Amino acid sequence: MIEGGKFDSQEQAIAYTNRGVALRKKGGLERALANFDRSVELDSGQAPIYANRDVVHQPMNDFDRALADFNRAIKLEPNNAVIYLNRCAVYQRSKDADGALAEYNHAIELEPKQAFAYGNLAFVYMSKGEYDRALAEYTHALELDPRFCQRL
Repeated sequence: MIEGGKFDSQEQAIAYTNRGVALRKKGGLERALANFDRSVELDSGQAPIYANRDVVHQPMNDFDRALADFNRAIKLEPNNAVIYLNRCAVYQRSKDADGALAEYNHAIELEPKQAFAYGNLAFVYMSKGEYDRALAEYTHALELDPRFCQRL
């Protein structure tokens, strides 16, 4: 029992978040969302709660709420490149290539050695028909990590 009085609100929020992640992986999106919502009620100051709740909003095609969650997470942790990288996925899924490009570039500013970021940046350039820029970004990704592989 999560709310039995033995744990403070921050610990309870973490427990609800973890349960939400498990439910999401099991395919229970509505129940996962309810757990993430409860986490926010208990402790609205943790960026990972918002970032995890996003992964429920995306499969439900609720991109506005997904972006709102990432925006909140970024306000809490403005230098966390991983949050920006994950927010890029929302822009890509909602067909906003320019938004995705801006996010990938910002994430790269924060963590310039992320081969994954350069590979995904290249993928967005490919989707826009900018093949020379895509090639340059893929090359950069491989220079950073020769094991890097991105499916097209």
